[in-house]
Amino acid sequence: QPRVAVSDFGTIAHAYMEAQLNNSPINVPNKCWLGLDNNTEKIKMVDRICKQMAEQFKNSEIGKQAINSKEHYAEFAFKSKVVDRIIKGIIDLVFVNPDGTYTVLDYKTNQEEIPEIYYKQLACYRQAVGQMFNIETKSINCVLFYLRSGNSVDITSECDKINLEEAVKEIS
Repeated sequence: QPRVAVSDFGTIAHAYMEAQLNNSPINVPNKCWLGLDNNTEKIKMVDRICKQMAEQFKNSEIGKQAINSKEHYAEFAFKSKVVDRIIKGIIDLVFVNPDGTYTVLDYKTNQEEIPEIYYKQLACYRQAVGQMFNIETKSINCVLFYLRSGNSVDITSECDKINLEEAVKEIS
């Protein structure tokens, strides 16, 4: 049966989330659909699932905060020095809260919710955002949003405990 690769599904889901946030057209790279071999029913199913996830995010508390923020950056590409290494990547979403703090939000398409596997990743993202926006990391929240369930998990306190020297070695 035609299937979308896990990484391609993530890319597709992120495109729907970005479109939802920016009120813009959905822009999915064509290569992401290749595994479906132009199977119209499968493409419609993926479209329906991603639309549901985007709508669920939009209606969640964290989604409302992001959409109503005075500033947000979806699919935020960065390159920053963390500890002694240059790391680069794409942060799913960074937004400014009404109180001036920031939130780094990472969408997850996993079926299982295992936040601890993302502590190091978001601790590094948090450090990079602090440097890029010239703000203290204590003013940056770290949140995971599980697209399949609609659950958000604030992992800020766990990110505080991460040894960044060890973390950058693993993610760079």
